[in-house]
Amino acid sequence: MTETQAAPRKIVLGDQWPAGGGLLRAKAVRSAFPSADVMYLAQDADTPWISTGLSEPRVINKWTDYWSLGCRIPWTLYAPGHQLPNIAGTFKSPRELAYLSGPPTEATIKACYDDSTIVGPLVQSIHDMECSWAMRVAETCGVTPHVKPSDMPKARSVREMLHSNAGVDRGLIEFFRESPPVLFRDLRTARNGFWRIDEDYKRHPYHGETISKRDVLVPRGMFLLLEYNARGYHVACTMLGYTAQSLELRDRYLPRMKVHVLQVEFDWRVAVNPIRAMIRAYDERKRRRGEQPPDISHAVVDSIARYWNSRPTDVSYAILGGELRPRFTHHEL
Repeated sequence: MTETQAAPRKIVLGDQWPAGGGLLRAKAVRSAFPSADVMYLAQDADTPWISTGLSEPRVINKWTDYWSLGCRIPWTLYAPGHQLPNIAGTFKSPRELAYLSGPPTEATIKACYDDSTIVGPLVQSIHDMECSWAMRVAETCGVTPHVKPSDMPKARSVREMLHSNAGVDRGLIEFFRESPPVLFRDLRTARNGFWRIDEDYKRHPYHGETISKRDVLVPRGMFLLLEYNARGYHVACTMLGYTAQSLELRDRYLPRMKVHVLQVEFDWRVAVNPIRAMIRAYDERKRRRGEQPPDISHAVVDSIARYWNSRPTDVSYAILGGELRPRFTHHEL
């Protein structure tokens, strides 16, 4: 991996849950590269939940390598590999990552945008969880909320909850409906290269069959990076989970392609460090009870704080404020 300094002319971003931090990333990119063509696509071709064999969809709170609809809840007392469970219990901190899990499904996120019976209430519960926790963090830190949840625009649909009512240009399905994949011929023989999205917005693995005019072909996750680069876009992201697999496919099918990634990193600083504020409040509570506060590893505290420094979300940032301090690095792979 090498770093390049040339400012990108075209940049694309996208997430399943844009309000989980993707829209902040897009805003930072648009501000830093005002002359670039910046496009944000909601990743609505994914299923709304990951399949784990549950009999019905529900919200799971734990770390996982992959999720679809879900959101990290900033400034909990948990980070991957580190936790402060006693303090978390005292403050009733949400646990880890909140995401949807359920039975196998062919439905896409787009198919669920107007759902009010299953996906809607689950997404609303995660949104409410984040709002409630951000207000608790503000109270503990002595920070006046910049916005209260009651003052936020009332979302009328799953789409509005996920998109935070602004910043999304369009969805992935509509983008490829208007402009079919340019790498279709190059990757047609690749196994599991594309999804076929039918007129009901259900997705099916594409195996080379003839498709109707109402169907849409969408590159699958590890192929999207190549598709975007073939169109001249730098892919802006914090982390890209499919990078290694995408590069293996590039080496096999498109060995001359240069892949460009714009890494966006935040160093979000709230007026008062929330993790340390909660530890101080916990210690004070112990002393009032005549108990000795426990020794807490500074390394664990620093690791949890650094993790949340780098992962702001739209909702928590709107409530807690602070400085995002974005940093950008170009990578040519």
